[in-house]
Amino acid sequence: MKERNPRTTNPIKRVAPVLAVLGWAALGVACGDRGETGLTGAPCWDLNGNGAGDPVTEDLNGDGEVDVLDCRGTSGDGGTPGEPCWDLNGNGDPDPATEDRNGDTVVDVDDCRGGPGEDCWDLDGDGVADPATEDVNGDTVVDVDDCRGGPGDDCWDLDGDGVGDPATEDANGDTVVDVDDCRGGPGDDCWDLDGNGVADPATEDVNGDTVVDVDDCRGGPGDDCWDLDGDGVADPATEDVNGDTLVNLDDCRGPEGPPAIDLTGVNLVALHDASSSRYDGDCLKCHREVLTRRTLSPTVQEAHPRMLPETPTFDTATGVDNEDCMYCHPTVDLGPNRSAGNLRRQVAVARCSMCHDGGIAADFYYP
Repeated sequence: MKERNPRTTNPIKRVAPVLAVLGWAALGVACGDRGETGLTGAPCWDLNGNGAGDPVTEDLNGDGEVDVLDCRGTSGDGGTPGEPCWDLNGNGDPDPATEDRNGDTVVDVDDCRGGPGEDCWDLDGDGVADPATEDVNGDTVVDVDDCRGGPGDDCWDLDGDGVGDPATEDANGDTVVDVDDCRGGPGDDCWDLDGNGVADPATEDVNGDTVVDVDDCRGGPGDDCWDLDGDGVADPATEDVNGDTLVNLDDCRGPEGPPAIDLTGVNLVALHDASSSRYDGDCLKCHREVLTRRTLSPTVQEAHPRMLPETPTFDTATGVDNEDCMYCHPTVDLGPNRSAGNLRRQVAVARCSMCHDGGIAADFYYP
């Protein structure tokens, strides 16, 4: 026997989708009557659930009605009241003498605003407009415009009288006194040595290029350090100082000095003390280099080679000796509290003044 398909044996299951859409009436099936309405839920204010408002127990907010507003519960405790803004001393009582700030005889919130400020034009603070002193802009009205101050002086107004004076204030000479006169006149050209505004080739063409211009402000080339006579020509006989047959920068170093003297164990203080048995009277044994010292300018001799021949003890036949040295250096302070670093302290100043106090110093330095 063939088994039936369970999906086709139950007619209700087969029509269920249609019933879901069309209902039983579509199949000719009659519907029953609607049931009774269910009970209403209890209101939130109905504390005893009897469905009736009980003002004694359920009018929680005390407004005479039992309704949804009673569901909010009772109000919380009130906070501590703050101090009034006018209560400057915090005692809770109005003190007219100190707290009636606006002077209306009542201490209240209006006193918290403070009194009115002073007007900016009220220079003496009396609250009254004084045209004589407070009408700064001179418009016969004392108001906020007077707070701006008066106009400043014009930059060209050298005497501050507010009037253009062509004779003294037309600085640029254009016959008009205005802001252009504040710039001043043009400056001198750097090449204009005599300040006459005219190029003078004879004296102002410094670089010799036949044109007087800014290049002349740089000056001419300097002398070579080896050019002892400043003629621009190398002279081997006098300027080849190091004897290498070339006149060049190496000759600016001067000849090699004498061999170093071994001063190990030598008492330098006693060596320079004429009263000591260890005194060495030959100054040039250690200090001969002073005779060949040179300055940076070939036209200016160093003090020692220029001054030694001027000492009264100098003998041209024998040259510089110890007596000549001691004429300017009678003492040499090498004591334990001195460094001898300040050479002018080692020179007899009185001896210097013999030559440098009569206006003849130029004879020594500019032969």
